[in-house]
Amino acid sequence: GVHGAISITVSDGSLTDTLGPFSIEVVEDTPPPTGDEISRGVPNPTNSLGFDPFTFDPPVTSTRGSVPSSVSAGEVIMVTGGNTAIQVNFNCTAAAPCVLKSDGTPRTQPIGVRGSYFVLDGFVFQGDNTESVYGLSGANHFVVRNVTHTGSNTRTGNGTSMLHQGGDYAVYYNNTIRNIAVADGTDEVDYMAFSVASGSNIWVIGNTSYQVGGDSLKLGQNVSRAGGVFPRNIYVSGNNFGNNGENPIDIKWAVDIVISDNDLHDARPVVSSSGECTVIHESGDNVRFYDNRFTNCTTGVETATSGGGASYIEVDGNTFTDVQLGVYNRGGGHADITNNTCS
Repeated sequence: GVHGAISITVSDGSLTDTLGPFSIEVVEDTPPPTGDEISRGVPNPTNSLGFDPFTFDPPVTSTRGSVPSSVSAGEVIMVTGGNTAIQVNFNCTAAAPCVLKSDGTPRTQPIGVRGSYFVLDGFVFQGDNTESVYGLSGANHFVVRNVTHTGSNTRTGNGTSMLHQGGDYAVYYNNTIRNIAVADGTDEVDYMAFSVASGSNIWVIGNTSYQVGGDSLKLGQNVSRAGGVFPRNIYVSGNNFGNNGENPIDIKWAVDIVISDNDLHDARPVVSSSGECTVIHESGDNVRFYDNRFTNCTTGVETATSGGGASYIEVDGNTFTDVQLGVYNRGGGHADITNNTCS
């Protein structure tokens, strides 16, 4: 988005008045991806889900004043209010997916999701609460899209806004998470915008995150916490991540990842990070970087030594601007680094 302020002068010939200044934010719509590949190396998830995660939007079948605890196959429910923390069971099928959507009424309490073949769409979260949406163990074949979570940069504790754990075949599309937790880097506030703790075949597409205390996106967990379970087959494309307390992308104990056509920027050295736009450690492996734009960070891509570095990375067709070091393979694994541009 583009941020700024304006003042408006109104005059009818005899009276002149100035209104403002007003804060404005211009948000660009994210067009739905098309084709068999969204970007290089990133398959379109439509075939895997059984429905188009970007455009599936059948007519509303009912309206509720608050978020229901369960949604049945084929239902399309519009929510117009309510503000309690709730876990929703989606009893939907491949033949009859369901949709739970919001009219945009702000809420401060999180929504947990469980079940299959569903879309959660358009919810608005405000405040520095711990989570906005979290996928419960076993949730699969689902989409979280068009969700916004805005805070006031006052939170001082760790946490995650949008947490994926346990399920397979999920898409996170066109969500915006910003201004949550202290992001000045003087103290470690490990609050992530998006986190994929486990599961396979996860797409993170067209999202925006800035001014959060920790990472915009964390893939995997510390080895000591992972318990031998790690996410894999993760596709990250078309996102705008940066200007946080830590890294735009942090990869820990996750494998088989494609990071393609993203804007990753403004990672500065702070108390808990050396300023990498992307860092791979804790045995993260087989990570491929295609056609990304890395801007204003100490290192574009770094494989660290903590917990075991990546044994293989590919870095091809990327642009590094105002970056001290494009790729630092400190972990010592095999790296194919080709066709990149530094300026």
